Amino acid sequence: MLEFDALPLVGVGPVNFGMSRREVRRVLADLGQRKALKRGPNTDCFFKNAFQVHYSSDDAVEFIETASESLFRVLFHGQCLHELIADEAVKFVSKFGEYDRNDRELGYSYVFPTLQISLWRAVLPEGPDDTVGRYFEAVGFGKTGYFNSEA
Repeated sequence: MLEFDALPLVGVGPVNFGMSRREVRRVLADLGQRKALKRGPNTDCFFKNAFQVHYSSDDAVEFIETASESLFRVLFHGQCLHELIADEAVKFVSKFGEYDRNDRELGYSYVFPTLQISLWRAVLPEGPDDTVGRYFEAVGFGKTGYFNSEA
């Protein structure tokens, strides 16, 4: 299994913000991802769609979104946020930066503006024994300013 370190404002594993689509495809091909699934004009998907790379209008990486997948793990300060219970993931990331407490989707979504990190899940657990919504489905990393209102 591959492990990628996520470095806020830098990138995830071999993919850095600002890289071109061609560079991303080349470095991921070196890891066995020979073909990128193009999902719209500004997004490529790798590792069974669990590693999505979003490009700006000038074809530079601006956002990387990951889902839980058996082919790779993404580590943020040594922790795989997909493997932590949602409340624990929020608590862990909060050690490095505050989340936007005014986010209208708070609970489903947590955005950490200074880190340009997002945590997302489609549903909230209905109780302590409910496993649905207990973990975040998507963890995203953006370039500087990605989550600002003007981005």
